Amino acid sequence: MTKTPQKKTAFDDTSLNKVKRAFAIGQRIKAARQKNNLSQKALGEQLGITAGAVGQWEIGTSSPTVATFDALCGALGVTRDWLMTGEEAPERYMAQTLEEQKMLELVRQLEQDDRGAFLRLLALKTPKIPGKPGRKPHADREVPKKGSSRRGNPSECANC
Repeated sequence: MTKTPQKKTAFDDTSLNKVKRAFAIGQRIKAARQKNNLSQKALGEQLGITAGAVGQWEIGTSSPTVATFDALCGALGVTRDWLMTGEEAPERYMAQTLEEQKMLELVRQLEQDDRGAFLRLLALKTPKIPGKPGRKPHADREVPKKGSSRRGNPSECANC
């Protein structure tokens, strides 16, 4: 009888730390899923797998396939480096074009309150990526209290 080859996973290795590594990756999957307010079922639906498969990843009894790994990173809004190691690649935090460098220099010149306003504006202007959780609708976000640093009437929303 011919043995069917098993699917390759993104974490194939023969080291003694395989179980520890799978558990650590599972914990990062769980943390990112929860941060994105996704249930195991919702994440599974985005990836075309079952909630049970997501649960098995999270406890380290199985690992995503290579084919699923990139989609998983996209759905969770994390990088491969972070999911595999818990650390980000240094390039992620560096300006990669002259335009990005100029934006970074300008943002660093802003007061702290204005930085927050800039980031909120930038998030509104950033296109949503299909299959990737976006920002919470404004009604679900906390409205700043009167007297906060936000300019204008804090109870009004430009989108209403």
